[in-house]
Amino acid sequence: MRLRWARGFASRLRRAKHFSPAPALGLLLVLSLFLTLGLGAPAAATAAATPTIQLPGTTTERVTSLPVELHFEVPPDADQALARLRNIDPEALEEAFDRTGAPENGPPIRVILAREGSALATRVPPYITGYAYGHVGVVVLLVDRVPTFPNHSMEELLRHEIAHVLIDRAAANQPVPRWFHEGLATSIGNRWSLQDSSRAHFASRRVRDVPITELGPYFRDPETVNAAYAASTDLVRYYEKRYGHRFPALLLGRVAEGVAFDEAFYQLTGITLLQSQGQFLSQDSRWLYWFLWITSDPVLWGILSLLALYAMKRRRDRLRERLEAWEEEERQAAEEEALARARSLEAHRLGGPTLVLVPSGRGTSLGPLQPSPTEPPPSKPNGRPSGPTDGTEEKPRESDGEPDDGETVN
Repeated sequence: MRLRWARGFASRLRRAKHFSPAPALGLLLVLSLFLTLGLGAPAAATAAATPTIQLPGTTTERVTSLPVELHFEVPPDADQALARLRNIDPEALEEAFDRTGAPENGPPIRVILAREGSALATRVPPYITGYAYGHVGVVVLLVDRVPTFPNHSMEELLRHEIAHVLIDRAAANQPVPRWFHEGLATSIGNRWSLQDSSRAHFASRRVRDVPITELGPYFRDPETVNAAYAASTDLVRYYEKRYGHRFPALLLGRVAEGVAFDEAFYQLTGITLLQSQGQFLSQDSRWLYWFLWITSDPVLWGILSLLALYAMKRRRDRLRERLEAWEEEERQAAEEEALARARSLEAHRLGGPTLVLVPSGRGTSLGPLQPSPTEPPPSKPNGRPSGPTDGTEEKPRESDGEPDDGETVN
């Protein structure tokens, strides 16, 4: 297009009056230089997309005991992060090779641990904790940023970024959609639990109506990046469940042979990407939705809160019942005490025995019958008093030798 415009411009110059060949030749030379630089701009941009990464003051440590050799480049004061990362699970990397189909005899992978404020950290948004240049085998981890969903630790983040490198190697650096890249890398890097599945399910509902082929821009928006990760991971896991865990490796193998991704997917499944997305959405049945809803964090915490409130209510009910029982005991004791007092007063008025109130725990109880203090002493059968009534002591009467009346003498 630019060459055609340059030729037309030169022909118009030749038809013009007072044409001088020297300025025209100079102009054509400038245009040729501009076109040369302009045509070479895409190559320069491609080269700039993979900058030469050299961090001063870093130390290198090689880990050769894994399925792929890792070269860690560590800045000062990052030894603690390196101690966690060098012990990455070899079985997890073997699974990554199996699911991507990447060759195991590939070159080493550079793992650069970068600090906040470095050039490698300022080139990406704050919510990104790691990224990879898959076609050159470079992984960058920002050790000062806390990993968030979908990765919960630096170890999971490292597996995630290594998976990106393996995906590009399995596809022979041919174009792979962003959603498939992120979905497969997230599925490999994260040990999915029930909580992760439910969280991903609910996060993905925000972009469920977005065609999968148009999901790429949502990864660049901080408001929708988690939903995009969740939706792509859900879809990749659905493909592995339906077509087998080797399906991504077979798909990337077709892409490595030069087949476009969409066409390779159609060759393996017999349906298009949009049709497969429709099947995925239709199989998301209602019972699965409710199961994931019940097992989500808000619902579980709500159930625990209700159980705690119920336990508190039961405790208060038992305490109220105990207090009511104590009040009933005290009321009965008070009634018994009042009844005993009434009986004692009635007995005292009639001159009978007096009821004594004996304290016993709660309230009082009736004691044994006692003689009234005002009751006269008992008399003998002949009706005489058994002793003096004036308080003097009765002396025994001396016998004069003759029996008294009624006394029998043997």
